[in-house]
Amino acid sequence: MTRTNTLSLFRKSILGAAGYTPGEQPSSPDVIKLNTNENPYPPSPRVTELLRAFDPATLRKYPEPTSRALREAIAARLDLDAGNVLVGNGSDELIKLLINAVCEPGDSIAYPFPTYTYYKSSADLFGVRTIEIPFTEDFRLSAKFAENSSPAKLIFLCRPNSPSGTNVPLYEIEKICASNEAIVIVDEAYVDFSEDSALSLLFVHSNLVILRTFSKGYSLAGIRVGYMLAEKEIIAEMNKLRDSYNVNSLSQMIALAAFEDEPYHSECISKVTKERSRLSSELKKMGFRLFDSQANFILAAHDGVAGGAFYNALKTNEVFIRYFAHIPEYIRITIGTPKQNDALIEGIAEIIAPK
Repeated sequence: MTRTNTLSLFRKSILGAAGYTPGEQPSSPDVIKLNTNENPYPPSPRVTELLRAFDPATLRKYPEPTSRALREAIAARLDLDAGNVLVGNGSDELIKLLINAVCEPGDSIAYPFPTYTYYKSSADLFGVRTIEIPFTEDFRLSAKFAENSSPAKLIFLCRPNSPSGTNVPLYEIEKICASNEAIVIVDEAYVDFSEDSALSLLFVHSNLVILRTFSKGYSLAGIRVGYMLAEKEIIAEMNKLRDSYNVNSLSQMIALAAFEDEPYHSECISKVTKERSRLSSELKKMGFRLFDSQANFILAAHDGVAGGAFYNALKTNEVFIRYFAHIPEYIRITIGTPKQNDALIEGIAEIIAPK
């Protein structure tokens, strides 16, 4: 009997892609987990109330296909129409949908580098080329980035940027939108911790798309809900491509409950940004170089110890941070609770100057 090489049936772009590598998810509850930019505080108490009162019998029905109640709440808060909002299974789904909707195999997307690696991972799967334009050493956009000579159909700007936590100025986003025919996607996954947003530019430039998520600011990484803000025409085309029931019923309800509890959300953001300032100050005292973060994490480097050495030593003591091989001198640290940050500081001090 002749056996078929099943993998030969897969698209070459799939076989050749490396795939996205998520941050480690340790199973031990005792680990201090500062590696995947999760919020250290629990979701709104309204989420707990909802889950306690939830009737599992409702799960026999399909979810509302467009996440209507959540879209309407988002639109009302942001002074938009519900037709300007598309809810996805995390903003990662929306990134893939955008690439799939706009790019043919062989087309290009562009982004500054280093940034969120999911852009490249997603493009690779669709046979789409990537144009990586390096940031300057202080994580500013190079003058080349805004030029309209790029063949890219999509331009991704993570703002605040991951892993640096820095913001591209709004006037530069305006310039990029005005000088390119591409769709410009501003990924605002960390906007809750930032001083400003690109929302004010949404209807100034019709080629601007904004992505946001409930994973970071709302402490809901586990339910996978994100959303897109754009012109209605763009949202309408994207709706053709997404799965009919792409966000489950429970996730829709949980996201809405958290979104409506704005006082609790603001309190959590305030606590995280306060700890961000304290941790930044402590790291500087210990000789670290770091950037002015507008996110819930800090990118830092120490001249005396390589990033990989920090990562391995802290992991041995069950403190998890993020280390990237393409920027080996740096470590990325998620802002934790005061107690978690104290343990991190103590661990780093031991590495720099062991007793």
